[in-house]
Amino acid sequence: MIPPSPHMLALGVSQPPNQIHAVSVSMPTWESVTGWGKREDCVVEKMQTVYPRFYVHKLLRMLSEAVRKRIALPQTSECMIFPSEKTANRFISGLRSQNAAVPIDSVWFTLHQVATTDEEQWASFYAIIYGDDMEAQALKCWCIIGDGISSRHAEFCLERFDFMKSVSSNPCYITCPTFLGRFQHPGAPPRMDFGTGDKEAIKSLIARLAKSEKPGSAEVTTRDIFLYPKGMAAINAVARAVFKTMPRGVDPQAIIYGWSYADTPKCLPMNGYARFKMYPNGTQEELYELEASLQSDNRISILFCEVPSNPLLESVDMERIRSLAMKYNFIVACDQTLAAFANLDLLPYADILMDSLTKMFSGSSNVMAGSVIVNPQSKHYDRIHSALVDDFEDVFFPLDAEVLAENSADFEHRILRSNRNAMAIAMLMSLHPSVERIYYPKMASSAALFEKYRRDTGGYGFLLSILFRQPSSAVCFYDALDVCKGPSIGTNFTLAVPYTQLAHFKEMDWAESCGVSKYIVRISVGLEEEEQVLDRVRKALQIVEFKAQRDRGTFCQDRESSNGTAELINYN
Repeated sequence: MIPPSPHMLALGVSQPPNQIHAVSVSMPTWESVTGWGKREDCVVEKMQTVYPRFYVHKLLRMLSEAVRKRIALPQTSECMIFPSEKTANRFISGLRSQNAAVPIDSVWFTLHQVATTDEEQWASFYAIIYGDDMEAQALKCWCIIGDGISSRHAEFCLERFDFMKSVSSNPCYITCPTFLGRFQHPGAPPRMDFGTGDKEAIKSLIARLAKSEKPGSAEVTTRDIFLYPKGMAAINAVARAVFKTMPRGVDPQAIIYGWSYADTPKCLPMNGYARFKMYPNGTQEELYELEASLQSDNRISILFCEVPSNPLLESVDMERIRSLAMKYNFIVACDQTLAAFANLDLLPYADILMDSLTKMFSGSSNVMAGSVIVNPQSKHYDRIHSALVDDFEDVFFPLDAEVLAENSADFEHRILRSNRNAMAIAMLMSLHPSVERIYYPKMASSAALFEKYRRDTGGYGFLLSILFRQPSSAVCFYDALDVCKGPSIGTNFTLAVPYTQLAHFKEMDWAESCGVSKYIVRISVGLEEEEQVLDRVRKALQIVEFKAQRDRGTFCQDRESSNGTAELINYN
């Protein structure tokens, strides 16, 4: 299904509109993005939803409030909701990493009678209680680890909350359900498949898409694939699993090679890596530096990379990394979210592939998920797979899996269309005099590397970033661009954002020192008719040029259009 004509939405409106589980929210102006970074009340109060890992979703807050009332939680305490005991314990460990003696309580909510069906078994969650002085640390841990309960799971538990009891080692938090009878769903139950069919369908599709085209490559099977409720949960699972395979007494070191997603470096200390180093540019020179370090017996356990990178769309030399990994016996874990399965053939170079399925794999911007693929031909396969199995817990809520399975069914058609649309926009913008540089795999300094990995039918992806010659042009273009604007990527609708202002608001100088300008505008290109999207971009560029000419004092004419609004004349 082709989305409607692109159009910006009002501040705070969910994207897609009227969907409580939407994973994007409208931030239509540059000022609204910076206002969100500052958490200004005038911006925060208008948010119908937010990217669910950046901010506590409304349904999670409602469930927390129900817990607060049930157990009479004092105003000096806060609570966070998790789908299982293991996920709750990881959160507790994150809180106690700053102060081992901090008082924390765990409260388990579950049905009063023993769950006998698959559906009833998901009517369960853990509330972690901590002092409000720990709120900043709690939000940081919750965001980076990615283990928090999903909005659909929270909604499901809210509907059943009155039938739940609470169990805790703290007697103050032990309660009985409001209704003691056998649970009855309130109202007509929706169609629910709480079996494994949807998850197996997702894994089967991933297995088929991930198979390498290289001769002699092994089949990828569903056994090689693990599903997680978020992309960051998948990255954390890999970091944990590899750390646990290290021999006793070894101090594992991790490397992040090339620019990575903002929260990937932050998750490593939380998973035991006291030592890790970033090579943020991912250049051949940095690869020589890494090799020299390895030659000096500075051994590493795992190297994380991202191909291509977000937002600069550069590709690292996976072939050379693979060679170093074989020689120095470390694991290569590659985030291929932007490669989107169908564009690049990365499995031959990595021991582990990680994906945020929230993005293009879903496309519909209404569900969170992540995956890990263990390369069946990796020499580390047995220890990686065994460690992941030992660590794994299926907390991917079945109704989320159902939505993802439905969304991903036409993935291959969608990725080809968005590839074509993105290429058209990249070509158009690269010719404009206000644009200094387009970041896009085909135009990147590492374009030859991308070509080396590109599948026979693969394209150059759905994402591009734009650097204007003047910062004021970036602000003007973003404000004028009539498409959806806000967090996330890989949506079926075109979605723009000033990347650094959103992802690195509190560390913009550091990001800029690594080559990521404060004024980059990133566009995730959707499935709209190509000419519609190009028309929106052209109009925004006309406004940029009009402003530039006006600022130079050379713009001398405008005219009134038939509807009474100013119609700009393009003199180029």
